[in-house]
Amino acid sequence: MASLPMHQHPAINAGLLIRGQLLVTSATGASLQLKAGQGLIEMVNLPHYGTNNGTEPAEIVVVYRGARACRSLGWSRRKALSVDGVWRR
Repeated sequence: MASLPMHQHPAINAGLLIRGQLLVTSATGASLQLKAGQGLIEMVNLPHYGTNNGTEPAEIVVVYRGARACRSLGWSRRKALSVDGVWRR
């Protein structure tokens, strides 16, 4: 199973799982199972991680609110905003 390391977000963001499955687990042990087509509002300033516990790759589209959130990820508007308006690293 592939997983992301424990991390946290300094600003609100929302995601939509468009493919696969994802188990989101907080540092407290609380968890949320997502399947393709389901969305979530991510935790702010709370450590958590995600694990792909499915049989296929998981793909999630995440929308960050505001420039501060993007700067905290090391993104700049000039470098990150593509022609179609999607933030990319």
